[in-house]
Amino acid sequence: MLALTLATAMTPFLGSCVSPGNFDGGQIIDYDRAILNASPQPRAGGRTGPLQPAPGTTGPALRVETDPAGQSYIYLSLDEAVQRALANSVDIQVVAYEPAIAREQAIQAAAAFDVILFGSAQYQKQLPPSLYGLDTTTRTTTYQLGVQQTVVTGATWQLAASWTRVLDNSLASAFRSFYQPALSLQVQQPLLRNAWPEVNLAQLRIAQLNYQNSTAQFRQRVETVVNSVVDGYWALIQARANVDIQEDLLKATEVTRDKIRQRLEIDATVVELKQAEAYVESRRAALYRAQKTVFDVQDQLARLIADAQINTITQCEIIPTTPPAKIPVEIDPTDQLALALVYNPQLEQARLGISAAQIQVRVAKNQTLPSLNLQAGMSVADIDTRAGGAVENMFTFDNLGYNLGLVLEYPIGNRYAQALWRQRQYEVGRSISTLQNVSDNIAVLIRERIRQIRTSYLEMQATRLAVDAAAEQLEALNTVERVRGRLTPEFLQVKLSAQGSLAQARLEELAAIVSYNQALADLAMVTGTILQQYGIAMEKMPNVIERRGWAVMQGDTPARPIDLTTPGMLEE
Repeated sequence: MLALTLATAMTPFLGSCVSPGNFDGGQIIDYDRAILNASPQPRAGGRTGPLQPAPGTTGPALRVETDPAGQSYIYLSLDEAVQRALANSVDIQVVAYEPAIAREQAIQAAAAFDVILFGSAQYQKQLPPSLYGLDTTTRTTTYQLGVQQTVVTGATWQLAASWTRVLDNSLASAFRSFYQPALSLQVQQPLLRNAWPEVNLAQLRIAQLNYQNSTAQFRQRVETVVNSVVDGYWALIQARANVDIQEDLLKATEVTRDKIRQRLEIDATVVELKQAEAYVESRRAALYRAQKTVFDVQDQLARLIADAQINTITQCEIIPTTPPAKIPVEIDPTDQLALALVYNPQLEQARLGISAAQIQVRVAKNQTLPSLNLQAGMSVADIDTRAGGAVENMFTFDNLGYNLGLVLEYPIGNRYAQALWRQRQYEVGRSISTLQNVSDNIAVLIRERIRQIRTSYLEMQATRLAVDAAAEQLEALNTVERVRGRLTPEFLQVKLSAQGSLAQARLEELAAIVSYNQALADLAMVTGTILQQYGIAMEKMPNVIERRGWAVMQGDTPARPIDLTTPGMLEE
């Protein structure tokens, strides 16, 4: 009865394994698995294969057109650029492993409470010296099997069964052979230090916080890539438009030069011709620089997209098809700050750091307590010359034993634990200061981004007026040229300058438009809402960017999550 009572009392300790927590159900880990299942990115063969993703692995084909000269052009919308970058970006793949690693670390922390099965088999032979040369050999064979576990209260329990057979030829032994079965249960429960779930689940809770922190870091990296793609896309639009502006300027200057050349025999001089030719060559050089910039920007965008059609060895030119926004937007700074406090991944990481530091404080405080452990156990054993008799007699519990005790330990001064506790308290203060610092910096960034949006919009309006004025000035000069009939060096200088002024005004207007669109994306990046702007839901990320199935977007419609997950792909 005592054995049954003791076993019943120990029932709370014989719990099941501790779960590391629910990491699925729409968590970002699903996307991590999609990345891991598809990584590394399939690449084509051949000499340049390592730089080119394999065809058919990065989504539906983009529209490609070829002109009569053989030059190919790929037409790419902003949504398509973002979508493909999310599916293929190596920058994202590098950090995609971190949440999966953190999840496995949380499982490791939970595994500290798993039940452990142990066993042993031992054979021992003893041959002590004998005065008369008699055989006094003792042979002992022992088998042991049991289970043990550490539970969330800090208690450790062990249930073990052993079986011993002894063959003894010594004169002192009454029996030549006998069997000795035994069954024991031992429990040790901390009462102060290392006691109770708050302390023993601390590492698991910290591992869970680390997982959340790694997902926040992952989301931050995804947002950074999306923002880089958006900036690169608008930069490509600007670079290509710069080329058009420079080409128009060069053509206009060449027309002026040709007019002067035709009038050399009438009223133009060689000085005027050389002046015009200098302008032509100077503007031709500017065109070459603009053309180089197009391919530099295109390569940067292609590296982020890393697509089978758009990559670092793509020979086609990328033609952006999404026009930049030019309409004004009303922005409330208070609303943007509120959004950042909820969605900004840096703030989320800072808050998680505070939570982890507070857990460490509670653990450190517990470590300042004395070590007081309750030890309890029971055992039952028997001995018989017959194996069956030994087992039968053991379960009569006539040889039942038990133990109960307290073990106390306390270091004099306890300086290590006290210092560690104070250190953890300082770390909490540091974490809170970090959160405040990050919050202040984000507030400053939001206000700066809002001012940039407003300033860029005002610049768009001002530069539009400047373009109109420069165009009217040049048209007036052309009218004067047709009326007066004769070119003078002064008039030629004014006309060439007017051509340059119009081109410069167009460049400044274009820069203001691109700056406006980039500032909008930068603001969304700071508030942590840039993914929502493009219809990207992190909890549904595999549905949007999974390589084995694609959500095809029409026109400029934001991507919407579509269930294209391959069955079994996200299984454990």
